[in-house]
Amino acid sequence: MDSQDKAQFSDRLPRIAEDYIGTIVKKMRYRRVRHDVKAELHAHFEDALSDCHTDQERQATAKQLIETFGDARQLARLIRRAKKRCRPLWLKVTLRTAQVFGVLLLYFVLSMSRLYIGQPVIKVDTIQWLNQTMRQDRPEDLNARHEIEEAIAQLPDSPAHLTSIPFADMNEVQREALRTYLEECEPSLNRLRQSVEKPYYWGHYEPIDSNEPHPGQDSQNQGEVLSTFELTACLTDELMPKLRMHRQLAFAMRYQIESDCEQGHGEQALADSLVLVRFGRHLCGKGLLIEELVGTAITGLGMGEINHVLSKLDIDG
Repeated sequence: MDSQDKAQFSDRLPRIAEDYIGTIVKKMRYRRVRHDVKAELHAHFEDALSDCHTDQERQATAKQLIETFGDARQLARLIRRAKKRCRPLWLKVTLRTAQVFGVLLLYFVLSMSRLYIGQPVIKVDTIQWLNQTMRQDRPEDLNARHEIEEAIAQLPDSPAHLTSIPFADMNEVQREALRTYLEECEPSLNRLRQSVEKPYYWGHYEPIDSNEPHPGQDSQNQGEVLSTFELTACLTDELMPKLRMHRQLAFAMRYQIESDCEQGHGEQALADSLVLVRFGRHLCGKGLLIEELVGTAITGLGMGEINHVLSKLDIDG
């Protein structure tokens, strides 16, 4: 509103009305429609005061009209709200889009600032989580791990000259040595047969001392929390000797199955093949991926022996 318009409005309305209109326009905080609202209010007061002939009448009528309108701040809020509702659709869409974009931008800035300012904190004990996830609050007497570990402890050393020779390709001297080896393995294999009767299997991982150097960790970083890669490497290093003995126990059972099959003991060979399959399945779906791979390999070994027994012997259905 320029100075000429202000002077024009001042000449037509009492001072009390001018102050009231000015307060409403100021409290609206909506610059785009201030001129229109001021013109509308002036027109409304002019219509109401058009029949007044003296200044006293105009002053009294203006005061009465102001009392009818009510509080200037409340009226300003209502007018501002009504004007916003009357915005064109394209303007409403533009404003909402800008607001959404602003919120997303603020969220992005806050998220990025957290990465730069904050420090990562490990809140989950991975080893404890693995132990609890595998066990699932089951009683310990249902765990086949103890019998399997006892079977591995009782397992004699495998003759080096037999480890890479299939049973069908062995000569008589080698088969005699294998029979001797299997006789020594009998307590261990019996323990394995007992272990697969239990319905569950879960391992137990020991906490790793971060003060000792591990593969993938520099000596200067000792005492720091192990990263995911380093933790997996440490657990794998601890598991590899055990898994190697699992494999040796499985191959001892395989030699026992093939020996029984050669002697015509089909039912025992088939039962031991199922033991081998259950042994492998106990290892599947537990712990680390390397354990899953070893369990899958042992299961496949048992399935292969089942096919071998069924194809070589006439087993009753």
